[in-house]
Amino acid sequence: MNARSRALSRLVKAGRMTQDEASAIASNGAGVAPIEQHTATSNHAVGELITIDGMLYKVTTVIAIGETIAAGSNVAQTTIAAELAALTN
Repeated sequence: MNARSRALSRLVKAGRMTQDEASAIASNGAGVAPIEQHTATSNHAVGELITIDGMLYKVTTVIAIGETIAAGSNVAQTTIAAELAALTN
């Protein structure tokens, strides 16, 4: 196991990213790093699109003010193209 794989494994074990995110990063050599945990400054409904650090995320679980926002737990990374494609399907 190389250093990159060990680092990804530690992030998964710490709950900082999902196994799917780690696999995507490992398989293509790049991927997109998951967001660091953030605290919500407003309420967010399921399906709402939010941006954090310039990346687009879709809310998967209701988030209340003061709750932690974390990829894999209550938001999933998405793209504009993916959201547009979902509208046409």
